[in-house]
Amino acid sequence: MSFICDPETGKALCCKYDGRGLFALDLFVGEMELFHPKSTIFLLNLMHVAKTKEEKSKDYPDAYINVRNVFNDTRLPNFSLLFVVQALMIEEECPYLEGNKCSIYSKRPFICAVYPFINNEPGVADAFKRRDFRSFRESAFKKCRECCSSCGGEFRGFYEFFREREKVIKKYKQKYSNILKEHKRFLLKLFRENLDSFQKYIRLNFPSNSWNFEFSIFLIKKIYGDEGIESQINAIEKALSGQLVSQEERKGLEIYKGLLESSI
Repeated sequence: MSFICDPETGKALCCKYDGRGLFALDLFVGEMELFHPKSTIFLLNLMHVAKTKEEKSKDYPDAYINVRNVFNDTRLPNFSLLFVVQALMIEEECPYLEGNKCSIYSKRPFICAVYPFINNEPGVADAFKRRDFRSFRESAFKKCRECCSSCGGEFRGFYEFFREREKVIKKYKQKYSNILKEHKRFLLKLFRENLDSFQKYIRLNFPSNSWNFEFSIFLIKKIYGDEGIESQINAIEKALSGQLVSQEERKGLEIYKGLLESSI
């Protein structure tokens, strides 16, 4: 069974704050221009590191929910480093929602186009590791089912799900290929321009799903200059003064704010 999303009648739950922290999207660098640094906090985010084919195989249960692993060709010597820019919205919903409809639907970010086949909803990765398809399906399509009655998603097993996922990825990969290439070129140049910092970073015993504050600052300065740094500080202050930030996010954003201030 195929998955059908009806943007005309749905409630757009995938585009709104859900009580788990700031509403976030994983973007390619070229998609950052859709959002403003005064209202969006940009953080370069590492989701997956694999040195060998064996490690890639072991990590695969988590890999399918990572947009970086869909395009596993961003390489530096001895590492396959997959980064995206995590955009944290300081308001309760995506700024492009108008009456529960996306006002930029034809040029929406890649991660929006392929949702829910790539997502990090609670319980999805754990259910996959346990090979519990029923729990997996309930977690992956929870928002979709609450959103609209026509969303479907009644897959009978992992094989059907991943077969449909491959079709979705193939459909959009060509459309977003230029954005992907730009993202790859930009980050490789950024890493090479700051090679000492990069080499130090990859030698550390860092966890996956980690924000890289230093390279986030490099990224902001390169794209927006010092005005972008000031905008990010203001955005973080506004987020921290509100009620949407989770405790984990609060700790990280307070650290990031201090580093941004010291970089001016």
